[in-house]
Amino acid sequence: MQGKQRKTTLRRLLWYGLCLSLLLWAIWSGFFTLDPRLAAIKEEMAFLLKRNAISPAELQWALEQVEKRNLEEVEAFLAERIALVQQQQAQTRSQPRP
Repeated sequence: MQGKQRKTTLRRLLWYGLCLSLLLWAIWSGFFTLDPRLAAIKEEMAFLLKRNAISPAELQWALEQVEKRNLEEVEAFLAERIALVQQQQAQTRSQPRP
């Protein structure tokens, strides 16, 4: 009977360990974000990075501002950049193709 209890206890500990490690991974990877503004900033940075619309120095500045919790400045900067990218995309679409 003790062998069965040890086996059950071991399975339970492995299960809890797996759940805890998945939760920690999700938090570490940014899957869960405590502040929805940070999640929006992350998405906006990814949008700009995919389009090469932000320089490494600007990205570093934005990350430093996020660390300092100057989220309003970062949000304004990213919104300005995204508007510029969208404007350029609209101009590119409206030009006739040869």
